Amino acid sequence: MAKLPEKYGFLTTLGVPDRNIECWICANAGWIAERVGRATSNFQVDDPSGTLKNALGPAPAAKVRDIVKDAPLKSWLANNSFEAFYEDLRVHAKRLGCEIENLRDAN
Repeated sequence: MAKLPEKYGFLTTLGVPDRNIECWICANAGWIAERVGRATSNFQVDDPSGTLKNALGPAPAAKVRDIVKDAPLKSWLANNSFEAFYEDLRVHAKRLGCEIENLRDAN
C-alpha cells in the first residue's frame, strides 16, 4: 500500500488468494500458456507458480501487471478462491454505491 497515493486509498480493495496469486493468474491454463509461450499442460497442475515464474523470467512485476490487465477474469471464476474474492468485492462495492460488472452473466 505504500506505493498507493493516500487520496486513492478509499478506492482500493486488496485480495489475498488462499495460496498464491499465480494460481489465480493460471486459472485459464490455455490463455496463460499462449500468453507466455508455454504448453498448456505446464499450467494444468496443482500449483503452477514455478512454471509461471520461470516463464516470466527476471523482473516479472511489469509482465504480471500486463497479464492481469489483459486477463480473461471471467475464466478466473473457476478458481474457488478467486470466485469468493470476486463476490466479496462485488458486495463491498455495492455497499459503497459502486457497481462492478457481474462477470458470471457477461458474454
